[in-house]
Amino acid sequence: MKYKSLIIIEFVLLAIFLVLLNVGVQLGVRVLVKTLLMPMLIVFVLLNTRKFTTFIILIIAALALSTFGDFFMELQTHSDKFFLPGLGSFLLAHLAYITAFSYRLRTKLFVWQNMLLALALILALSGLIVYLWPDLGTMKIPVVVYALIISAACFTAYMRACQEQRKCLLFWGALLFLLSDALLSVYLFKIQFTGGRELNMTLYVAGQTLLAMGAIQVNSERI
Repeated sequence: MKYKSLIIIEFVLLAIFLVLLNVGVQLGVRVLVKTLLMPMLIVFVLLNTRKFTTFIILIIAALALSTFGDFFMELQTHSDKFFLPGLGSFLLAHLAYITAFSYRLRTKLFVWQNMLLALALILALSGLIVYLWPDLGTMKIPVVVYALIISAACFTAYMRACQEQRKCLLFWGALLFLLSDALLSVYLFKIQFTGGRELNMTLYVAGQTLLAMGAIQVNSERI
């Protein structure tokens, strides 16, 4: 895997954004820095891709849609009207990920490891929804739908990648992405705890980075 310096730049941008969260700069500056994060990963994927398969095109689409999600969700800190566009952008990103992970998938569904993971995701999802439910208000249905989609993305990432341990980066990236969104939902709807946004962004960028790196590994196979 080449051009790993781009990953260093990615996390330097993340560090700059985390600083900006705490120094009271204008919203536009934060939006600009945040919306550079996913394009950096797109460039990283493009430079490490020798064959442009349907799989890798879907991965790039997911990262591009995540850029729109970052844009709207940062604007949401100024006005709640941007929350649904942000949620919708990330929902489409996860659908792109699910389609990529499921593309020409040859593994068996009904094996004990898959069923155990599905059960764990269902229990975790149910617990989170029950915890948040009284505070979701009119957002109950969008949040439940989104939670189902991101859980499906995590499950299909496992199905695609973890049959071979060396390619499990894809799953760990999806799992970190799921955890970042779970943390953000608690922060937005339940309690705004100290360091919540910083931890959310760190998990999110780490997750997307692992997804990009894992996608490059998987794409090296015949897809």
